[in-house]
Amino acid sequence: MDCIFLTTEFPYNTGEQFIENEIDYLSQNFEHVFIFSLQSKTIERRTPENVKNFSLNISNRKFKKIKKLYYGLFHHQIKFEKTGLQNLLTNILYQGTVSLAYKEFKKVIKKNKIELNNPLIYSYWMGPTATLGILIKNNLFKKTKFITRCHSIDLYSFANKRNYVPYQLFNIKNSDFVFPISKHGENYLKNLYPDYKEKIIFSYLGTKHYKSINSDTVPFRILTCSHLIPLKRVEKIAEAIVSINDNDIYWDCFGDGPCKKEILDKLNNSNFKENYIFHGQTKYSDVIDFYKNHKIDLFINFSTLEGLPVSLMEAISFGVPCIATNVGATSEIINDSTGMLVDKNISVDELKQHMECALTSTKEYIMAREAQNKAMLAQGKKPNERTLKRMEIANAFAKFGENLGMQGAVTPRDRIATRVSNYLLEQGIDFKRSIYKDNETFENNELNAVYEYSR
Repeated sequence: MDCIFLTTEFPYNTGEQFIENEIDYLSQNFEHVFIFSLQSKTIERRTPENVKNFSLNISNRKFKKIKKLYYGLFHHQIKFEKTGLQNLLTNILYQGTVSLAYKEFKKVIKKNKIELNNPLIYSYWMGPTATLGILIKNNLFKKTKFITRCHSIDLYSFANKRNYVPYQLFNIKNSDFVFPISKHGENYLKNLYPDYKEKIIFSYLGTKHYKSINSDTVPFRILTCSHLIPLKRVEKIAEAIVSINDNDIYWDCFGDGPCKKEILDKLNNSNFKENYIFHGQTKYSDVIDFYKNHKIDLFINFSTLEGLPVSLMEAISFGVPCIATNVGATSEIINDSTGMLVDKNISVDELKQHMECALTSTKEYIMAREAQNKAMLAQGKKPNERTLKRMEIANAFAKFGENLGMQGAVTPRDRIATRVSNYLLEQGIDFKRSIYKDNETFENNELNAVYEYSR
């Protein structure tokens, strides 16, 4: 069976980085995958051998917008939504994008002599590409199925200007299944469209499970990864970092955008001007390589609006504690096992305090580790490296949770970490076995949290 995969950008340019993970799974489950991207053909990323890439060349340059207006007014493929004059231009441009994309799709199919036998049609977003997928199904492959994901701006009306998501009801009504990327998104759509709740099913994006990088180097490394736009509030993170005034802090910032100059001005007018690196818009694989080769002590997401951030999933997959605002579906992955949720309205000073706690815990953990090693060596004992590594992770997690004041972090989880550490130090008992054998009185979810964090 083949798959028609409709994207906004991937595999061209640098956007939609998270698809770089998913495309491998798609290629393994379909005989052929045909990607049709709205993006003009620029930089092309690697895709598996059975994946063929095609650009529909629907960019946002000025002359293209004029063309979209024309096609939206005179060649629209579906009825206009009745939304009032304030959304009329949005409607026309949306219709024009879909009409142009559909026209280009048919041309590409014909030019490249692509033969498809009732393929699955899959749109990564529930926007113009979803409407395009519905047109392809209804006009060209009537017996096939069409499915779509939805994330944030294509899901929540409040994430858009004038609280409007174009043609959302049309897309849901004409899809076979709609897959929001979170439970929060699923509940939101089911409440809006109860008549179609059976076809709305959440499906997490996810990431691969990586091993954490452990190092005793003192500098405290903070990492952020997002577009540098107002709603991400990376400039507030910069303010908090600068106000701590500690030379042991280093900040690696991935991403680019209109707020970059403001952020750089804050940094360069402070004592922190030599302790940061702006990596800019970076390939997904390069971000993962950075995680693999550096010790990250803290990941921060201070956004006012999110769906379910893949950047947080990536940090968690490397065992990096996170501080994140409680927006969108973030609470589905950030809890007292993986980091700390904060209210989106907290001040820069409050954010600074949380960061200082994490910094203090890291320094104390390193000093405690060195003291333990010295004590063992004084007794003529040689530490087992594997044992020590697991002990260190357990101790660091417990201390981090305690300092951040996470609910439930001190008891019982801190006692678990302490007891496990003692067993490992004195007897070298296997980490997993010691938890399940010697701490049976604690709840399974508490035990799993410690063990999962240590892997």
